[in-house]
Amino acid sequence: MNMNFKILITLPLLLFCQLLMAEITVKVDRDPVLVDESFNIVFESDQNIDAEPDFSPLNKSFTILNRSNRTSSKYINGKSSYSQMWILSVISNKSGTLDIPSIRFGNESTKPLSVNVVASATATNNKTKDDIFIEIDINTKQPYVQAQVIYTVKLYRAVVTNNASLSEPELTGGQAIVNKLGEDSSFETQRNGKRYVVIQRQYVIFPQSSGNLKIEPLIFQGQTGGAGSFFSFDPFGPQPKSIVKRSERVELDVQPIPDFFTGDTWLPANQL
Repeated sequence: MNMNFKILITLPLLLFCQLLMAEITVKVDRDPVLVDESFNIVFESDQNIDAEPDFSPLNKSFTILNRSNRTSSKYINGKSSYSQMWILSVISNKSGTLDIPSIRFGNESTKPLSVNVVASATATNNKTKDDIFIEIDINTKQPYVQAQVIYTVKLYRAVVTNNASLSEPELTGGQAIVNKLGEDSSFETQRNGKRYVVIQRQYVIFPQSSGNLKIEPLIFQGQTGGAGSFFSFDPFGPQPKSIVKRSERVELDVQPIPDFFTGDTWLPANQL
């Protein structure tokens, strides 16, 4: 009798727990996408999730540009529904068929998903044909440890941009001190017959360990297409659209303190 009573209690509890389990789906807003084009990864739950999701597994193949949350409740024909969404705006770090790995939401996990990322048409052409591009200059790629490295960023724009931002340098593979050098400067120039407004920004980098040090691509985000170029205006031109551009990755081969150095204080410098 007691055993039957326990079974009768356990079964409703199991059914109740199954009803409480959230179903979290994942989708992308389009597929395929271009390698330098942002797109959205959308996670959606039919129940409230209190746990903070861990999106760090995405960093292997994607750069997260923005993140937003949205909730909604509906009551139609006597039935209620609930939706909780996490919307990530990302760009891919490479082309190919990329995996969106399983993401944990507390005790729940999403199923993996893949997205096809193709190289943009302009990637195979001279980048100076683009309306917006980034150039990187560096004074040396084989500095000594603790030596000064000048990292110069030039953002070329032939069109007006709104809501624009440029990321800060991110270093991987080693340790370094990074400081902005002076204020931004601007000038105009021509490339292949096209006029550009150029914003120049400089950083000084002091590697603190020898070996390979990577300066990851800078990311420019903005909107363009609504106001024509800097040098012409067409009120009936195309509507604004989001644009993402990335610089090239730079790799430094940081040299250790040479064996012939016998002093007390290592201070690498061209002039002192």
